[in-house]
Amino acid sequence: MPNRLSISECIKLLDNREIKVTELVNAYLREIENRDEEINAFITVTKDEALEKAEELDRKGKRISPLSGIPGGIKDNICTKNINTTCASKMLKDFVPKYSATVYERLLDNDFVMLGKLNMDEFAIGGGGEYSYFKPVKNPYNISHMAGGSSSGSAASVAAFECAFSLGTDTGGSILKPSSYCGVVGMKPTFGTVSRYGVVGFAPSLEQTGPITRTVLDNAIVLSKIAGHDEKDPCSIKRDLDFLQDIDKGLKGLKIAVPKELMDMDVIQRDVRKCYEKSFEIFKELGCQVDVVSMPSLQYSLSAYYAISSSESASTLARYDGIRYGHRTKEYSNIEELYEKTRGEGFGIDVKKRILFGTFLLVEKEKNYLDKARKARTILMNEYERLFKEYSIVLTPASPITAPAFGEKQSNALEKYYEDIFTTPINLCGIPALSMPVCKDSNGLPVGIILSARHYDEKTLYRFGHAFEAARGILK
Repeated sequence: MPNRLSISECIKLLDNREIKVTELVNAYLREIENRDEEINAFITVTKDEALEKAEELDRKGKRISPLSGIPGGIKDNICTKNINTTCASKMLKDFVPKYSATVYERLLDNDFVMLGKLNMDEFAIGGGGEYSYFKPVKNPYNISHMAGGSSSGSAASVAAFECAFSLGTDTGGSILKPSSYCGVVGMKPTFGTVSRYGVVGFAPSLEQTGPITRTVLDNAIVLSKIAGHDEKDPCSIKRDLDFLQDIDKGLKGLKIAVPKELMDMDVIQRDVRKCYEKSFEIFKELGCQVDVVSMPSLQYSLSAYYAISSSESASTLARYDGIRYGHRTKEYSNIEELYEKTRGEGFGIDVKKRILFGTFLLVEKEKNYLDKARKARTILMNEYERLFKEYSIVLTPASPITAPAFGEKQSNALEKYYEDIFTTPINLCGIPALSMPVCKDSNGLPVGIILSARHYDEKTLYRFGHAFEAARGILK
């Protein structure tokens, strides 16, 4: 079936005219029609637009890009002109942007075929995929389990063969963790590599958009088409970026760092630890040196991340007040009641928690919580810089657990936040990271690892990931 093929395989078939774009697009649309009712990966399916674009490309014949004719999906916090962009929230359930995000425009310039907008945790706040206003996203490997978040639909759609690739956003693991839970490949690029213009975010200093695919090579192909400087984003970088340059080079003699502090954590499930340690052996067989190193500042990363991201979200989400756009309560007697009812009705429980915590941090200035978090962030960045002078990558699990079941009770209220222990340091430091599957646990759920590298060194991550994938094989 065409929708089971990798992007690189589809490119060959399309180049040789062995398959039509309409055949490829129809294969994905059938999969969405047959399966998405149980997966819930999509909020909006743009079937008519996709078929119209496919027919146009078949008539034209000439392919202008590797992504020409390749069907993909877009996370629903990325603005798409004249197509609903809801952020999976009641607050924006009827919002139709009048402009498109730069990252989406770049895909359009490469003649990709848009299949629709993908489900997510509301306003990208959440780690399981269950905090969508519309419906929870389910894991294609076992629909009684979560897909991870916040880019839940982005990961689930690729794993379920409903998209050849997708775009997600990552603020504290929102690409990396769902990619691990769903057994696919996700890239969180260096901060500033991909334009944030037109992406509805909640913590601007942490966020980055990246691709999710089924193979490492496919991931590099997509990133190469969406990355690059954008004058509309003040944090966008000007650099020559060739992500495919070293992808086929071997790994002999390269060094990998494994943080001791993370290995010693009791929260890591036995199956996750087993798969993590299996990755050591695979890399050693590929000629790498794997060393256990100390990174003492990692203990501060989770607290620093939630302090910074929550305070930024309280400020960023203040714009949703029922005045300019979005949901507005129907009954109110004064402006204060309008604000209170609109935000109370429009936001879900997890978003409200984050706003309340962030507001407390912004108001409570005497104890300097935010200053301490920012200092911890700087210490962590310096520690990574020191480590990358000697090591090519840092290797960690993607999550201490595999995808949890819906309704699974946690022993305490803080337990779910520890699921982000391996991802939050990456966003705090703005470094690139690649999530990819290693094996499955005893229940058949995927287990992933994260490779992180120095700033702007995505090509090294793809080099390691491609070699690892060739040695281990693609997870099925």
